[in-house]
Amino acid sequence: MSLEIESRLLATLIFLGDPKDIKIQDAMLQLTEDLFKNHESRLLFLFIEKQFHEKEPFDAFRISSTCPEEIFKYFQEIREMAWSANTLQVDIKFLIDSFKATLIKSKLDIMIKSFNKEGLPSAACNIATDGCLEISKLGVINENHVFTNEMCAENYLSGNKVNNRIIPSGIETLDKVNGGGFKENCLITIAGRSGMGKTGFGVHLAHNIASNHHSKHVLFFSLEMSADEIYEKRLATILGRQPEDTDKESRDLAVAKTFEVPFTVITKPIASIDYIETTAKITSIRTPISVIVVDYIGLVQNTSKLESHVLKQADIALRLAALAAELNCIVIALTQVNRDYSNREDKVPITSDAADSSGTERSSSYWLGIYRPEVDDETDRKNDFIVKCRKNRFGNTWSATFAFNNATFGEVDQVVTFMPIKKMKGYANYTKGK
Repeated sequence: MSLEIESRLLATLIFLGDPKDIKIQDAMLQLTEDLFKNHESRLLFLFIEKQFHEKEPFDAFRISSTCPEEIFKYFQEIREMAWSANTLQVDIKFLIDSFKATLIKSKLDIMIKSFNKEGLPSAACNIATDGCLEISKLGVINENHVFTNEMCAENYLSGNKVNNRIIPSGIETLDKVNGGGFKENCLITIAGRSGMGKTGFGVHLAHNIASNHHSKHVLFFSLEMSADEIYEKRLATILGRQPEDTDKESRDLAVAKTFEVPFTVITKPIASIDYIETTAKITSIRTPISVIVVDYIGLVQNTSKLESHVLKQADIALRLAALAAELNCIVIALTQVNRDYSNREDKVPITSDAADSSGTERSSSYWLGIYRPEVDDETDRKNDFIVKCRKNRFGNTWSATFAFNNATFGEVDQVVTFMPIKKMKGYANYTKGK
């Protein structure tokens, strides 16, 4: 299979044959001799590459009259092959992926061999950890950071602006105020005091975004709660109420629905940003990720040489934002609020309230403050859950209110079916403020 792809790719390059062709230039930026396993294919590519760098044509006529004798026979064979410029990028990707797979297998074999030989358990664990980190840095994610004017124009005219894709949250209230959903490849920060419902809202948002994302896979780093606690919050999101408040049939149906959106929970009390990056990259090789959740960012360790805690937190936020771009997903980071806002009229957190305010504000595309009035005050706004977008890189800031009934996040149209309206002060206050 690999030899056939190599031959077809070379045949396409030859029949295009012009170093000024934009398709040729794009291809030659990606191709290296290491991608060609067949000896003759590699030699022919090196000849084409030499012609390209010298800005000389390498069409069939030029190659037949100037190529070395050792590859002439191979050239004669592939010149009869069917070729198509439309398959050029597909063939290049296949060769790149094959090369990466070979590298990964080699590293895995070495790591496993060293692991099995090591007598000390702690040293064996270090070998595995270091090996996985090295594998994650082999470029296993297909990165394309260079876009020519022609490529941008083609994407614009075709409407294929992948980097600007909006992923609906599936939460009607949020999508209505947030331009239809959240932009892909972005960092969303959710900030609130302890006990406000950050984790529950993070689970709720991640599950709903993933349900509308093409990958449909959530990777949840829980640095405080157990996997069972996170799972119960997922069931509450699906049911619209706590599992214990429903019948067995409803719970069984909700359990079945959890399989529609794979949700991997990593429970590691002391996790470093290196661990999060490595785990996410390795996981994405097997299953593309739609949403990554970090609960919460203040507990993430940073082993960098930065002396200031603020700078370390800013570095973590920056790397989480970069991870979202690299893995083509959305990252949700939860953060604690550490400033007193008791004397402030608007008690929904603002960016300066967060412990890591400077870092998360700069790196986040969306910065959301959450607040429940009944936690701090004697108020008739029972069950209100307020979300205010304090930063929106792509549009206006906004505010939304949900009915927080028994730790769920009810919307106007959905909440009515769960309990009588007269008991739902959160719903009543929401309608008053519309």
